Amino acid sequence: YHVGSKNEERRQRGFAHLFEHLMFEGSEHYPGDFFKPLQRLGANVNGSTSSDRTNYFEDLPAAHLELALAMESDRMGHLLPALSDSKIRIQKDVVKNEYRQNYANRPYGQVWQVLAEALYPPNHPYSWMTIGVMEDVEAASREEIESFFRKYYLPSNASLALVGDLDEDRALALAELYFRDLGGGLRSLRPWAPKVQLDTDRNLIMRDRVELERVYAVWPTVCQFHQDEPALCLLADILASGKSSRLYQELVVARELVQDVTVYQSGRELAGAFGAVLTLRPGRDRDTAFAHVERAIESIARHGVSAQELERVQTRKVASFIYALDNIGGFGGVADRLNAYNIFLGDPARITSDVERFQAVTPEQIQQAAQTYV
Repeated sequence: YHVGSKNEERRQRGFAHLFEHLMFEGSEHYPGDFFKPLQRLGANVNGSTSSDRTNYFEDLPAAHLELALAMESDRMGHLLPALSDSKIRIQKDVVKNEYRQNYANRPYGQVWQVLAEALYPPNHPYSWMTIGVMEDVEAASREEIESFFRKYYLPSNASLALVGDLDEDRALALAELYFRDLGGGLRSLRPWAPKVQLDTDRNLIMRDRVELERVYAVWPTVCQFHQDEPALCLLADILASGKSSRLYQELVVARELVQDVTVYQSGRELAGAFGAVLTLRPGRDRDTAFAHVERAIESIARHGVSAQELERVQTRKVASFIYALDNIGGFGGVADRLNAYNIFLGDPARITSDVERFQAVTPEQIQQAAQTYV
């Protein structure tokens, strides 16, 4: 479904993630636990929510495709008649417990919310995490929850991928049979978001009971599929992907300042960010460690990268695209990726051609990306 936390309003923060849970609570014609009928047949069933989309999958023997489609269509078209106050209460508590486990009571777990609030303006949909704000989740009424479902969980706002050793005509006929009578509805509109731009550095210090200091640095960059996104991704890889990368050699091996270093470009539908995360060794100085990161970035902005460095990270990128095609299901498998390209670009065929964006990057483009954004 093309709905995530970016589609929420401030009083709805956490609704999309809450529905990830409610959708497994049974529907009108398949009441009870959504997992049990499918798991008895050997299925792997799960879901995930991001800022931009909600993903559900069933991996199961092809002989049981019809049951999976029947159940999937029933929770799209007939979830609300089976929704009860007790189910909402249970799943609210599950979400709150998940928040405690993954954020409130986990080392460094509060960082991402603080970073989101520091990087994005208060009226930007990315200024809160996908899991939401627990006060909003707790205060959500049944009427508000049902209204959110009617707006976004519709055929017009969904993508269905069938992947496997299937008879194509029969598979499509079954999809038509089970989904054709559901009202199409309207495609969700892209929410307005202000431009993300920092006029000055923002430095924050958080104190928590953790053994090792950690440094996070984030720069606003570009959204997914922007023309500069591949260069930023490969810039991040040159800096910190693999043991031969610049920062791993400098900070972990040569100077022994950090336990680990990660650099990433994260492009989403409305905005993107370039980030670096350093976990310091005991007693090491964070300013000294981060100064090496800044110097490494400045060196690329001034002098560029070598053809050998670029070839190394491009090869790793191509390999990751190919390896991702090994799994047809699960998180990040072929079905998941087909849906993602279909939702965001309307072009599922990009699953095999998207890698060309990264193969075409030149050393000059990486240097320009470092100069422009970082």
